[in-house]
This record gives sequence, structure tokens and C-alpha cells, in this order.
Amino acid sequence: MNTTHRAPRKIPNLPPLPPELWYTILREATWVPYIMDPDHRLEFSPTFIGEQRRLFRQSLVTKRYLVRVCKTWNRWANEFLYECIYLGRCRSLPALLNTLTKSHHERPGSHADPSRGWWTKRLDIAIRHDRAMDEIAPISKMFNYLPNLDIINIKGFFSWILPELKKSCGPSLRVFKWCEAITIHEEWHNFLFQLTNLRMLHCPFSQPEKPTPTNFTFPHLESIYAVSPRDIPNAEYPSLRHLIIGGSTTDQWHPFLERQGAKLEVIQLVLHLITLSQIDLTTITTACPNLVRLDLSTDRWSLFTHISWDLVAPASIRILGLQSRAKQSNSRGYTALFSTLEKMICGSKLEYIQLIDRGNATDLRDKHPRALKRGVEMLQRKGLVLRDHEGLLMGINEHDTRSDLES
Repeated sequence: MNTTHRAPRKIPNLPPLPPELWYTILREATWVPYIMDPDHRLEFSPTFIGEQRRLFRQSLVTKRYLVRVCKTWNRWANEFLYECIYLGRCRSLPALLNTLTKSHHERPGSHADPSRGWWTKRLDIAIRHDRAMDEIAPISKMFNYLPNLDIINIKGFFSWILPELKKSCGPSLRVFKWCEAITIHEEWHNFLFQLTNLRMLHCPFSQPEKPTPTNFTFPHLESIYAVSPRDIPNAEYPSLRHLIIGGSTTDQWHPFLERQGAKLEVIQLVLHLITLSQIDLTTITTACPNLVRLDLSTDRWSLFTHISWDLVAPASIRILGLQSRAKQSNSRGYTALFSTLEKMICGSKLEYIQLIDRGNATDLRDKHPRALKRGVEMLQRKGLVLRDHEGLLMGINEHDTRSDLES
């Protein structure tokens, strides 16, 4: 007779720690830096975005394991399991909606033992927008059960969710990011006017049919990412400190900077071949007297050879950040980079040049020590230093010098 041996069930033998300490342990085990406090200055770096995405997915796996350890951990870890929801596939939507609905009806409005959706602070929607409507319809229904949603990150054409999102989560939203989308109606701007607590905004491409009102104020909005000024509602931004211009020439932004520039402390420019050859920082210098930091991002370092005139940095900045979206470069690319910096005209307040992306700093330090040495020496003659993405000084250490001599 065939028999099946079943191993005895393992009972977790957890040390007798107070719940507060277990809570801290679970929090540390599942935490992803900046996931609940996004920073456009960091998300400007593709290496950082890739690393954060990897840690985010790893954290989701850890959370799913934690809730299965025992009933006590299930109760503790549910808060962490549902605080960030990532929608990447349609097939998970019905089950998730059912879970949120059931939990809401079982524990409606109970702060002592809240529903699972009550814990959700961030929602990422990365489902392909060309799916059938009946497959993605559950997304708009979820907002009814996410009363404390703080951050939403949408990738694709999902304008049809805006009415329900505004109705259910508008007052609680602090960060709204909408990438790779085009909206051609004023519903986009009308939607934004309901987000009274917005702190950070990533605008989609927008074609407003008529001018938006000028008497509206976003009192808390500190950071805006937009390709064109027409994507931004014509309103007042008393708290605006940070602007990312995603690919358009600076002269298009002259009216906006004339109105808002005095408040700005950080500007980041995403440059391509056409915009790089036409870049003129005069508008920024004139309209932004309190600017502390300026970041320039280009496709690759070699594109700096297309600048036919000297780069004039705003006199007020203390930090000039540089980034190549191609993490690696050849020696000609770094020659173009440092040649541009050598000819750059800068003010006396400029303290250092920073390579924003870790991939750029690692490539220069590990694979091009000669270019690094020449570049650092050139910057020293200008009274500047070079720092990496973490703010650490870059130079030649003994290992790099020895490798350079051996080659």
C-alpha cells in the first residue's frame, strides 16, 4: 500500500519581543527609500529609477511572505502589504478589487482595525492602455476604497479614470505623476483644480482648447515636471521651488519664468540634440535670481560637441549637475564633456560640478581614470571640484593611478 509522508507543519518560534519592536523590524525589512517621499531630483536619474524599481518589486515579494508567517504577523504586515499597490497586469485586477471591496464592507471606517484599502498610500498604474475596457474597468472602482491615497503614478492613456479619482481621492493626493500620455481637453486642468493639497506634479502632454483661469492658486505645489509650459495650468504657485523642463527650448518658457522664476531654487533641463544646440540660459539667469542648482541632462556626453558657443552658467547657482542618459561613454565623450566645462563661464558662487547619475560616476571612475584625472585638474584650475551622485569628491586614488600607469 502506497503511503504519503507528510512533514509536520512548522510552527514559527518567534522571540518574545513587544509589538512595537516587531513593527519597526517589519518596517525596516520592507522599506524602499523615497518610495513614499518621491523626489524629482532623484527620479531625474535613470539609474536611481531602475534601482528603486528593483527594490520595490523585491519589497513586494518580502511583504507577501511576511503575511503568511502567522496570524499575528498577518495582522501586522497587512499595513505594509497594501501601502503600495502596483498594477502591472490586468489579470490581477478582479481579485484585488474583490479584496478591497470585501475588506471595506467588513470593516467600514474602523480606525482601530481599518480596511486594507485604508492603508494604501501609493498606486502605480503601468498596465498597457490598449487593453479592452472591461479588463481595466476595475481600476476606477478601486478609488472608492482608497480614502488615504497620497501618491499616484500613471503610465499611459488613462484619462477616463480622472472623474472617479477626483471624486474619491482628490483632497488626499499629494503627488500626481502622469507619464507618456496626451490629453486634449480642459478636463485635465479642471481635474487639477480639485487637487488642493498637491505637492508634486508630473504633467502629461496637453492641448488646452481655451485659456484656463488665472485666479486659481495651488498653495502647496513645490515641484513641476512638464515638457511645455502649455501643459501647466495658468495659475498661481506661491510654493513652487523646483521645475523640470522635459525637452523644449528655454525660450518657450520665457512667459512662465517671468511670472514664477523668482521663487525657483532648482531647475533641471532635459536636453536632446536639437534643444542642446539651441540652449540659451539667458532667460533662466534673468528670470531666476534665486536659483541655487541647475541640472542638465543629455542623451550622451558627445552631444556637447554640438554647442558652438561657450556655456554661461547662471551667476547665482552653487551646484551644476550633469547627466548622460547613456550610462557609459568612450573617451571622446568625456573629452567633449570636460572641454565644454573648461570653456564654461560661471559665477563666483559655483562650488562644484556633480555627476547626478551613479552610472555616469561609476563609468568615469572605473573605466576612464585618465579622463577623470585631467578633468579634475582642469576644474581645480577653475576653482571647482567634481562630485559623484552621493556628493563625494571624485579624483584619482592609488588603485586608479596604478592601473593608469600599467596601461
